[in-house]
Amino acid sequence: MKNYYLCAALGFSLLFSACSKSDDGGGGTPPSNYISFTNNDTRMYSRTVNGTPSNYTLTTTNTDTLVEGLNYKVFLNDNGPNEYFNINGVDYSTFLDLGGFVGGNPINYVYLKHDVPVGTSWTKSISGIEITGVGTLSGTATMKIEEKGLDRTVSSLPFDEVIRVSTKISNVSVTVTGIPLPIPVPDANFQNNIQNYYAPKVGLIENNTTIHIDFQGTVEDLNMNTLITGYNIQ
Repeated sequence: MKNYYLCAALGFSLLFSACSKSDDGGGGTPPSNYISFTNNDTRMYSRTVNGTPSNYTLTTTNTDTLVEGLNYKVFLNDNGPNEYFNINGVDYSTFLDLGGFVGGNPINYVYLKHDVPVGTSWTKSISGIEITGVGTLSGTATMKIEEKGLDRTVSSLPFDEVIRVSTKISNVSVTVTGIPLPIPVPDANFQNNIQNYYAPKVGLIENNTTIHIDFQGTVEDLNMNTLITGYNIQ
């Protein structure tokens, strides 16, 4: 059972470390703010999960897919499932299938709001995250604009006008297989700190995630760090 909760934590962390993408709801040219939307643009990343490193590249394609009435641009991932992104107004959204990590229905949510004041926050209810052999996980994610206009260097690459967005997952409960009612997990038993940094035209440049789970005798810790290492944006 131990590894199932670690997979669930990894799924949550990947969901809330979105790379930024812009779309006007139906393809076309995005606003010149926190994303480039040009076909064949690339962003290279390194990711370390509990000390294990990996690398991946996201490549913008000229393909859209319809999700809940909105067109999401497909980003090709050369070391994992493809990623899908959209923007409506100031709201940047992502659509992610966690099936490769845990299970359940794909989830879409707003991960960044552009051109809003520091302190702006919004929430997303998460449910149906399946943990094989255990049950399903649900909770509430609160995103918040913590800082704007930052100068930040990542992998020796300088960025300005960076936005920092925090995510806090709370009200977590687990519906265990064979037990009809969900079991609440106290906030003290599900500690998490998720920080994302976004730069103009580039999108995500850094993610830092820590999650601690203590549920019915199972204790797991997740430490994940994602850094941009290069990009080619027209």
